[in-house]
Amino acid sequence: RPILHRETRIGREGRPFCLIKFRTMRNCAGATVAADDDPRIHRLGRHLRRSHLDELPQLWHVLRGQMSLVGPRPYKPEHFALLSLEQQHELRQFRPGMTSEAGLEFLAEDASLAAYPEPETLYLNVLLPRKAQRQIRDFKAQGMIADLRVLGRTLTVLFSSRLRMRSQVCLRQILDQESRRPHCRD
Repeated sequence: RPILHRETRIGREGRPFCLIKFRTMRNCAGATVAADDDPRIHRLGRHLRRSHLDELPQLWHVLRGQMSLVGPRPYKPEHFALLSLEQQHELRQFRPGMTSEAGLEFLAEDASLAAYPEPETLYLNVLLPRKAQRQIRDFKAQGMIADLRVLGRTLTVLFSSRLRMRSQVCLRQILDQESRRPHCRD
């Protein structure tokens, strides 16, 4: 309890709004990223996350005009602040959405991150900037036909695990490549 989880997200023109979704975690304090094996995720929450049914309450935001069905996912303020100023500027131009082509590509990020010892660090340093860049590229060229295609592909996620598996393979390749790369330390 409570059934709904509320958190601040960044909307169009950088305006914050209170996003709602079904609660999937026992205690939301601590890390801002939860890998698939995070012990804070309760049993029903794991199913809701894998099927993305935890996002259904966001239809309320679509009806209110804060979000659209298709658009870049709204960012947590602390994650938005980590993006480059150029990415922030570009993302402010779009109304956030419930699904997107980039969202489908990064569909299994929670499962992919579970295989690594520092999932939050990898997400913030590797996946977050790549996802933002992909969203910007997609929505500069997006049209109604592409939006309908994304909605169709999103619906297939509810009935097929094929997209999730493909996403997991691609994301693990990115993360494996990044984890082998030497990093400079201060």
